[in-house]
Amino acid sequence: MQVLTPQQFADRLMTTSYPDGETRTMRPGSSGITVNLTDLTGQEKGLARAALAEIASVTGLRFADTTGSAQIEYSNDGKGAQTQTSGEGNTINWADVRIASDRVAPGDGYGSFAFRTYMHETLHALGLGHPQDYGTVRAFSQSSVANDSWQISLMSYFDQTENTWVDADKAYHLTPMMADHLALRQMYDAPAMRLGNTTYGVGSTAGGALDRAAPLGQSEQRVTFLVADHGGVDHVNFAGFTAAQRINLAAGAISDVMGALGNMQIATGTVIEHATGGAGADTLVGNGAANRLAGGNGADRLYGRAGADALQGGDGRDTLAGEDGNDRLFGGRGDDRLLGGAGNDSLFESAGANLLDGGAGNDSLSGGAGADQMLGGAGRDTLTGGLGADRISGGDGNDWLRGGAGADTLIANTGADVLDGGAGNDLLRGGAGRDRFVFTSGADRVQWFDPATDVIDLRGLAGLDSWDDVRARLTLSGDDVVFRLGDHTLTIEDQDRGALDATNVLW
Repeated sequence: MQVLTPQQFADRLMTTSYPDGETRTMRPGSSGITVNLTDLTGQEKGLARAALAEIASVTGLRFADTTGSAQIEYSNDGKGAQTQTSGEGNTINWADVRIASDRVAPGDGYGSFAFRTYMHETLHALGLGHPQDYGTVRAFSQSSVANDSWQISLMSYFDQTENTWVDADKAYHLTPMMADHLALRQMYDAPAMRLGNTTYGVGSTAGGALDRAAPLGQSEQRVTFLVADHGGVDHVNFAGFTAAQRINLAAGAISDVMGALGNMQIATGTVIEHATGGAGADTLVGNGAANRLAGGNGADRLYGRAGADALQGGDGRDTLAGEDGNDRLFGGRGDDRLLGGAGNDSLFESAGANLLDGGAGNDSLSGGAGADQMLGGAGRDTLTGGLGADRISGGDGNDWLRGGAGADTLIANTGADVLDGGAGNDLLRGGAGRDRFVFTSGADRVQWFDPATDVIDLRGLAGLDSWDDVRARLTLSGDDVVFRLGDHTLTIEDQDRGALDATNVLW
């Protein structure tokens, strides 16, 4: 079996309705394309009008009700569902859409098989065909197209579980899908759609059937839909759902939302900036825009991709990866992993025992109340431990390491680094390059001090006016030199008191 691209699938839909392989469309009059619904029940009229509204949003077409002769006439006669058309040249002049009343059950509305049927037959009226000859291909095992399913097209006969190639749950349509969208927009030269700031999912402002997506999902009814948008700053919001969700904002990507697999797709040419997950263990993946990804509760995994992104982990044991761009990562509560990646990133934590790794670039890392491990990586980084017994390593570059409260470990690595333990009894370890060790309080220890390049910064202490004031407070303890001022001590390991002079101390 072959796997068709969405465009190849669309090409089939545009050319299989007629034996000559030509594409035919219906031309609107001054008031739009006329439709006659008088033969339908009230419920059926509602389904037809809702289907027409979804198709109008994709194509830009207008549809006008009439009780007389119409370009599309609907009836509920006969059995099953079928559409006949007639026309001249490449123009469809008239279409007869027949959907038997027994196809509509009491209560059927958005997200039902009946709604899908009304959209399917209306698309036939407008010129779309099937992707294969279903007169001969009666089961998916006979299919020559691996991805022939409801997931990519309303015009497919195979639902998502009948097609064993796709990874998706059976779900009914709220909108035309990717291949339908491509075909309709080319056939009807459709204008741009949804140019303002739009929310999809919870709190939807998209209009039509998409406004019903979250309520249907909350009632555990599985629906599938396409997000197509051509402007504004947009947001897919699936907060409140407890099932694990996977939301991918890349154009063409397929996501798992509201407890179903493979049920949301982003149209080609669509840029969605923001995404919000729910209470489950969600995976959110950004795109090249400046994304805001919010994981919510649960052990979430957030990937910014390119762009200056803001990633919010929320509660739970989260992994946040900024990747490319100047990103901001907020871990929230829980034992998190924050990975800045390339770019000048800012990493923030509030609670938990976390790993913060700035990666390449000039990064700023701020720990929280727990025992954090902080790695600056390449670049000129600033690392601040906050509360807790932190382990802070600058990495390559000229870094600023701040321990904050707690018994911290600061490791300089290469570069001209500043190590400031802050409050608490800290361990400050130098590295290659000219390092500055800042001491203000507590019982700190300095390792790997090089008298030829490094300095001790005591400028935060009162009562030191000269080198003599400093030297008078230096004593030898075994192999170490100890500076003592009141209850505060700084131990400089493996040093000779006589090897230290005024060039090694700032006061």
